[in-house]
This record gives sequence, C-alpha cells and structure tokens, in this order.
Amino acid sequence: MRRELRLILVAFSVLYACTTAPLDTGEPVVLDDAWSAGAATTDGGRGGRIGPGIGGDGTGGDGTGGDGTGDDGTGDDGTGDGGAPGPPANDGPPSVVQLVGAATAANCLSPAGDEDVTHLVDGDLDTKFLAFSSSSSAVFDAGAPYVLTRYALISANDAPERDPVRWLLQGSNDAQAWHVVDIQVDQRFMSRSERHAHSVAPGGFFRWYRLRMENAGGPLLQVAEFELFGTTVFVAPAGAVPTAPSSLRAEPVSRTQIDLDWLDASDDEVVFRIERADDGTRFAVVGQVPAGVNRFRVAGLEPGGRASYRVVAENAAGASPPSEPLVATPLPALVGRPGGGGLTYSDAGYTLRIVDDAPGVTPPHVIAAMVEEFFLTYPRMVAQYNPAAPRAVTVQFDPSYGGVAEAAGDHIRISSSYAADHPDDIDVIVHECFHLVQAYRFDNVPGWAVEGLADYVRWEYGTRNAGACWTMQRYEPGQSYTDAYGVTARFFLWLVTEEAPDIMRDLDATLRQGSYDDGFWIAQTGRTVDQLWADYVGAPAHEPVSYE
Repeated sequence: MRRELRLILVAFSVLYACTTAPLDTGEPVVLDDAWSAGAATTDGGRGGRIGPGIGGDGTGGDGTGGDGTGDDGTGDDGTGDGGAPGPPANDGPPSVVQLVGAATAANCLSPAGDEDVTHLVDGDLDTKFLAFSSSSSAVFDAGAPYVLTRYALISANDAPERDPVRWLLQGSNDAQAWHVVDIQVDQRFMSRSERHAHSVAPGGFFRWYRLRMENAGGPLLQVAEFELFGTTVFVAPAGAVPTAPSSLRAEPVSRTQIDLDWLDASDDEVVFRIERADDGTRFAVVGQVPAGVNRFRVAGLEPGGRASYRVVAENAAGASPPSEPLVATPLPALVGRPGGGGLTYSDAGYTLRIVDDAPGVTPPHVIAAMVEEFFLTYPRMVAQYNPAAPRAVTVQFDPSYGGVAEAAGDHIRISSSYAADHPDDIDVIVHECFHLVQAYRFDNVPGWAVEGLADYVRWEYGTRNAGACWTMQRYEPGQSYTDAYGVTARFFLWLVTEEAPDIMRDLDATLRQGSYDDGFWIAQTGRTVDQLWADYVGAPAHEPVSYE
C-alpha cells in the first residue's frame, strides 16, 4: 500500500547544463522564462492552507484561495484559508526570478571557511558546500515570500561519490513547520558542474526552503550550487501601501508557543509579516501569512522567553507601518521542587524526578532541555503506545556510568560526561523514555526490534534531533534489519509508509504481550520479515529522512 498523507512526486525529466546565473547583487535576478525541464505532477492538497499561517495558491484574477482539502492541505488548526491573491486576469504572468538569500546549516554538518554552507548559494561553481556526513540539510531564507516554480542542484568539482542521489525539498513560512515541495530519488550526476533542474507544481508561497540530501555512500556529501526560481506574490497593482494592522494580541498556548492575532485595517494587502525582537528594538521576520488570515502561532520559543512582536501588512506598493509592538511570553519553564536528593517536576498528571550526581559536570541547560522534552514527548508516547506506562519517572545523571544511557522500570540513567560532551543530543531522553513505555518482560523479544522501535519513536516524536545531527541511517549494502537502532528504524519507517501505517504500534503491543513470533510479519503484510527486508533493499525510493 503506498504511503498516505505523504507527497510523492514522480521523477522529473532532467535538464543538464554547466552554467548558472551569477548572484552578485542582493536583489532577485529576473530571468528569461524559457525552460525545458520536465513537468511536475501536482499534489491534490496544495490548494489550501497547509500549515499554521501558510496560504495556498491564488486562483487567477479574484485572488481566492483553495479549500484546504487534500492529503497535504490541512493545517494544524484544520482550516483552509486561501492563499495569496492571483494576478488580475488581464495581466500577463509574473516574471520568474532567481531567489537570492542566505543559507544555513547545523554547525555539526559544515566546515568553516571556504566549504561552508554559504557557498551553496554563492553563484560560483568553483566553490561548494561540503558536509561531514552522508546526509545533510540546508535552510535557505529567500528574504520574502515567493511562489516557487523550479529549482536546480549543480554537482561539485570532484569526488562523484559525494554527490546527492536523493533529496527532499520543503517550504515553510515560519522556519518551524515544513511542507513537502518535491522529492527526488535515484538521481545521478554524470559529470562535474552538472545541473539537475526540476519544475514544481504551482502552489502557495513560502519564504524559507529546506533541502535535505543523501549521497550513495561514504562519509561526505557535497553540492556546488542550489538555485531556486519563483514569482513574487506582489503582482496585483497597488496605489499605496496598506494601512497598519491594529489591536495586536497574544495568548500563550504552551511553554514554547504563543498565538498572535490582530485586526486587519486594510483591504488591499497581499501578506502579513510577523516580526519579533528579543531586545525590544531589533525586529526580525518570524513568519508570513496571506491576506485574510489574522492569526499566527509563534513556535520554537524558550519557556518564559520575553520578546516584542509586531505585524506589518504588505502589497506591491510596499509595507505598511508596523502595528503597535506587543510584549509577550510563552508559559514559564517548570520549576522543580527540592527533595530526596533531587528536583521533582510535575505537569498534566506526570512527574519527573531529576537526580544529578555530578552537578559540576552535567550542564544545567542540558538538564533543563531534557525536562522540557520529557513533558513534551513522553505523555504522547504513553497515550499512543502504552497507557499503562509509569506516570512517575526518575532520570539520574551518573558520572560513573560508562555507556550513554540505559532505562528500566521507571528509571533512566544518563552518563554525565556524555551529556557534557554532547549537549545537543537532548532527544536521547526520548529513546530512553520509550524503553519505559515498552515495558517488555518476555524472552521471545528480539533486541533488534526493541532498539529499532526506540530509534523509530525518537524520529517520530523527538523535536531536537536536528540540533544533534541525529538521523536514522540510510540503507548501505551489507546491512541487516537485525543491526538495530537507526538501521532497523529506517526499515520500520519504510514499513509504515509502504505497508501499514499502524504496524509499529501493532509490533510494540505484540512484543509487550509476549505473543511475538515470525508469524507477526506474515499476518500484517503477507510476507516474512526477511522478504520484507529484501523488498526494502530493492526499493528505489529510499527517501531522505536526515535531520528532520
């Protein structure tokens, strides 16, 4: 059964060239609209709002949006707000421009100097982005919202084994929630400085784009250039800038999120731009929504983090004055109660006790981050997999423990030195917490399934994997499903997307009940686990799952 609620675009025809437009200014480059790349298939759900504050495509002269239906067409709040207005029917198509912006990547991926991620978008084929990983990702900020029409990757000057062979392009309007734009698998660059260009289906606008890539093998990945081409959303003529939005309000919804809403004081804006200033003066864009949407969820905040917010309306004539700034904070961080040699945190019926045996070694900010991640992820895992899992958990940071982490019963032990040496690996707590959820007590439970499930769930629920550059391993010749951890987890992801969306929950329940044997796989899929692995190995569409 093919994946549900996942966008899959069939392979495009490929355009090869060895030139690229120079990016020597800070403005988008207007291009000749001649283009011979292959046509894209469309996603039925792209017509409406596909995420918080993200608009679908306009439909011609009246600028109405889609209905928000379809596989990828519903946002977090289930609404279907329309997209940015389309151009008047008597106008010609807007000019396609090459998007000019800045690229960033996780620090653990990219070297400093002449091969860092900035060279991915510098317009120079003699430079490149080199990542110290077989899979990597880069985020591109276009500086303004665009409707993407096509994009291209250009191979680097040496080492063909480092070329990406599969990639996933995503778009966002807050750099937090990402939505699929295109997937390519089984790609091959036949020469150096070779250009692979792909058209994409018309859709709503995005400001941020994320490219996630994997190579065919080896420890390094490189690309010379990443190009994006699109049309501005500001195509309808406007005689004056819009009137400033008013009555901005904020409501905290969690320790990391707030909701903003405002009154629309104009009828000719195209988008609203949401800005934040942590110091009250230096505002930066954190999101954009189409006209007709007057609500935006700001995510990824630090608990209790105080900041100023404002909203600006924009059309083809320019930007309105900003709304009056508003100071807002998400809910404050949890406070632990001292006692019993540690601190106890409680929230929503769950209790977490932290015992730090090495207060001079374990970084306090790591502990604080793990506390937040526990309460964000553990209740969800319990609800989805095992409602009988313990509601009170102890996490001990132990300087004498020589491993990374371990878990049993209601207790997790984490190496203090590991926490100090790997301060970004916060989601190790998710892996260990799932061992408590598993609560397996039978001899017929294979260890590879135990650890594969824990890494699969870390991928499913963890929110800080990107910062640690943690990922499930892509398939390599010689691997086996019994390798456990990330190798098995990626096989499990393939099973979920290709065979049965609930198969991991069924596997977990079967292991907990002690009724597991090889017949589980036949009952679920009609094939043995060895046959399933063989199908996985032979499947061409090994999508990139790195650093999501």
